[in-house]
Amino acid sequence: MMTLIKKYFKNYSGLPKTCRYGITLCLIESSLNGVCFFLSFYFIKWLKINIATAGIIISCYAIGTACGGILGGKLCDKSSPHLIGAISLILEAITFYALTQTSNSILLMFILFFLGLSIYGFLTANNLFVIQQCDSEAIKLRAINILYAASNFGFGMAAIIIIFLAQKGFHSVFYLSSIVLLLFGIHFLFYEKKSTIKITLIKKNIMNSSLTPNDKKTVFLVLTCLFLVGFIVSQRSAVYLIYINTLFPKNGIMAMCLVFILNPLLVAFFQTPIVNYFQEFNKILMVGIGAFLMGLGTLMLNFSFFFLIIILACIIYTLGEILFFSIAQFLCYQKGENNKKGQSLGIFKTVYATSTIIGPTLSGIIYHYLNSTMLWYLDGILGLFCLTSCIYFNTFASDLSAHTDTTSNERSIA
Repeated sequence: MMTLIKKYFKNYSGLPKTCRYGITLCLIESSLNGVCFFLSFYFIKWLKINIATAGIIISCYAIGTACGGILGGKLCDKSSPHLIGAISLILEAITFYALTQTSNSILLMFILFFLGLSIYGFLTANNLFVIQQCDSEAIKLRAINILYAASNFGFGMAAIIIIFLAQKGFHSVFYLSSIVLLLFGIHFLFYEKKSTIKITLIKKNIMNSSLTPNDKKTVFLVLTCLFLVGFIVSQRSAVYLIYINTLFPKNGIMAMCLVFILNPLLVAFFQTPIVNYFQEFNKILMVGIGAFLMGLGTLMLNFSFFFLIIILACIIYTLGEILFFSIAQFLCYQKGENNKKGQSLGIFKTVYATSTIIGPTLSGIIYHYLNSTMLWYLDGILGLFCLTSCIYFNTFASDLSAHTDTTSNERSIA
């Protein structure tokens, strides 16, 4: 037993101090922005906005995240990631306060745009800040795993915060988020990092930053799967909680919070060990399997006659989430140009956010005007398509690209 415990905690060791600081910030920020998953519930139940309009408002948040990802990445390549991250935290604090000041749908669209912009600006900058502190590929993947685990653990804490504070109204949650984020944003602004990256190593990487055709195809495949998976994920903030509340109305907000807590806690405790175990496996196939499991877990909602099936579907979905996101982000970072790592992470965040722009609106329309059954079957089809694409690429396309790369190298040597 002690050996297993030691082996488990070993998955979280070996990170520099500055890296751990960034992960701690991620944990705190996620525990506060996790309320965003409950915003559709807040709009519909508290502000009495219809589901279709609420979906459009959430899509404005998604537009902001798309802009925040690409803008944050580009600014990080030209400036200091920790400076961009600090400014984003302060802006996020302001937007949470603004949510307490209006119930107008148009104003809420603008507020959620800037909320999404600030959150993804911080995530992109902080992820780059953390990865820059790592000097090996294995440590970088471990850092990404722990970042994702910390983020999900924060989401679980957010649900606990909502259980205690939302009974008095969501405004108390928004006030808390605003105050804490402002304080940590100011602290991060004056934080002095000591990067472990060698300047000579950076210069060497910049000189060898060209991408091979196989790298480009890999990135394109991963980003395509990411876009489709983003649509599946977007329903967790748009209609998923409403669906659970409709199926099990007697359980109220406690049932929603239970399911919401289960997902991030599973990720928090099993993300790093599971991905570390599978890191030697074919990463393209792991991306496909992860997407498929996410689609399958959502498809199972069509058969959720009992609350236990909701829990089982959540576990399957979560396993897919664990496999997909860390490995997909690592591949995009690894295969990206070495002098544009910030932009690589920014594009990853932006593609994911872009899919969540249409996700809440489309899923809200399907759910409201058609039915939930079609929505969950669509998710299953998207997951299957991702798996099939990854199998095809791994079997045929990657071999063809590798042959092309080898031929090109031989010609250049000749």
